[in-house]
Amino acid sequence: MVYNRPQGTYKFTPAPLDGIRTTKSVIPSADRYSFTGRSSVFDERYEWPGHGYRDVISKKEANLPVAYDWYNIKDVFSNKVHESISEIIRLNAEVGTYNPYPYGDISLSIIEQSLADDLKISLEKIETLDGNSAKRNFLATIQNLLVRNELKYFNSNYIKRLGNTHSFNNAPKYATNNLIKDENIAYKIAKEDSADLDYTKYSGVLSDRLKYWRTIPADVNKKLVVLKEDGTEHSFTIATDDTLHVEDSGKTVNKVPYEAGDHILVNSSIVKLTSDISKAKVPTLLDSEKIFNLLREDSSITIKVATTETDNIETTYTTATGRDSYIVLNLDTASVSDLESNTSLIRSTTATYNTTTTIDTDLERKAFPNAVFYVLHDDPIIDYLIDKEQATVTFSDFSTHFFNNIDEKTYPRCIPQHIVIVPTDKTEYTPFHGRSKMGVYGTRSLKFIPHLDNDVQDSDANCSHLTHNSTTNTYTFNTAAFPNSTYYKKGSETLPRTAGPLYKALTVMKSLNTSYGTLPSVTPFVELFYRLTPSQLHSLRLDVENYKTFLSKLRLQTLSSSTSVSETFPKMGHVSRDKYITLLTYVGATETYPKLSVYTNLINKDHAPTYLKYYPNEYEDPETEQIVIGVKPGGGGVS
Repeated sequence: MVYNRPQGTYKFTPAPLDGIRTTKSVIPSADRYSFTGRSSVFDERYEWPGHGYRDVISKKEANLPVAYDWYNIKDVFSNKVHESISEIIRLNAEVGTYNPYPYGDISLSIIEQSLADDLKISLEKIETLDGNSAKRNFLATIQNLLVRNELKYFNSNYIKRLGNTHSFNNAPKYATNNLIKDENIAYKIAKEDSADLDYTKYSGVLSDRLKYWRTIPADVNKKLVVLKEDGTEHSFTIATDDTLHVEDSGKTVNKVPYEAGDHILVNSSIVKLTSDISKAKVPTLLDSEKIFNLLREDSSITIKVATTETDNIETTYTTATGRDSYIVLNLDTASVSDLESNTSLIRSTTATYNTTTTIDTDLERKAFPNAVFYVLHDDPIIDYLIDKEQATVTFSDFSTHFFNNIDEKTYPRCIPQHIVIVPTDKTEYTPFHGRSKMGVYGTRSLKFIPHLDNDVQDSDANCSHLTHNSTTNTYTFNTAAFPNSTYYKKGSETLPRTAGPLYKALTVMKSLNTSYGTLPSVTPFVELFYRLTPSQLHSLRLDVENYKTFLSKLRLQTLSSSTSVSETFPKMGHVSRDKYITLLTYVGATETYPKLSVYTNLINKDHAPTYLKYYPNEYEDPETEQIVIGVKPGGGGVS
């Protein structure tokens, strides 16, 4: 970890997803794994992430249908695991028949109790940079990977090594119960421990780097001061796009960029700029995380990519083309703008970044700070980025910008001048295996946090992807800095990649709309769900920002703001227990997306499963505090 000097290159990893949250204990029947009338696809009392059961550990010998390359189930779990884990792994292997109840069982407590002892010990030792324990994050990671049928990609040996070597010299938790006290401590850390940005205060390589460190001009009061003949000073501010706007004799406005070392060239002559850079400080990454912890603020960075909805990237991206190269994004300085923030000591910012193939030209004037973002190679946000060639990034910095009586030091925002997106399938670079989610149709977002591994943050003097020419004192991009052999387990990407659950669901619905004759006015959701594997079915809600909103839009046939796009999917809905279900019949020779045999126990019923009789009417029994489906005493239900 870099201490007491500007870091230059920051490394980020996808943030962990939330785990399953259980708000009530709904005690299951003893035969909940038998296929009775209560077995369901829709019953949200038991379907993940529903209300869950009591965390009563009841272990079975792990007799699991697992045959994965470079993966051993015992690396993660002990010889005995909770029965729900065994059931889910069997369903992931499509062994047996579908049952939703195990998904309501797998609380984080049950996951933890089922882990291998050495992994359990390691998780107790690992902290994120803000000083909080990372145990819950890793338990949620294992839980999500189990549901998504991606546990084979989790390298528990790396996590164990991380636990054995993790030492950041930080307290277990910085924040106390006294917010005012914590704010004062946060300000003291920034004031006393932050690193100077003035290159004249350093020597050697670091001094040379800081000449290429770019801040937003207004953050350091950057300007050009000229003297008129009468000796009066006149100031010309530098625009947000890092240029001085100069009008020539022909009344044409020219944008004159400033060079490394804060000067501009006018007729080949160097003209110095003035600024408050001598007062400028930047907290180190570790100190910044401490400050955010003390202020109870979220330090994560979000990358959002919004494609044109009619491009239908979510249903057309390819899984056969290799992710064998990085993507470089360059800051559009004119796009930088402020966002609302919850505290006066935090300044939130949004900016646009565009893909670039001329990074060396950009590096001639600005190389630092920059950032490397590791992304899972099969995350659809990469396909979005390839299509759109642009991303919106939001981030937050410690700042005294909102105070007018603090002038001894300034804290300019640490905005990356360029970002490198590095696809990988390794846990070492994506320890939480976080993925993007689709919000509105055609838009995906992915949240990042600083990588918690000291070795990753410090790798190769912290700027391995830039090459410094000491003779010309310039930087160029090192195209060999991100080799496949480093970022893929097998030295190269395994193709084809697995398409995500949302891709599969949307593709199935398109097929229902085109290949099953004249659809009813409302197509039952079972027609979709019976064609998704159990892992796709239950991880579908992990692929969208709001699952209920997603289902609601399908019911209204308004998934996209474009009517033509929305109407490519059928209007989906539910069925009543009182009426028979006639499943759709494929029109053609061979059905592309047949109903899966794992749902045979449900498909073979001549009417809707019993659980649908009162769906979705439910209420909470005030005596038992259990969720009940059906008619509420005194009215309120439907019979």
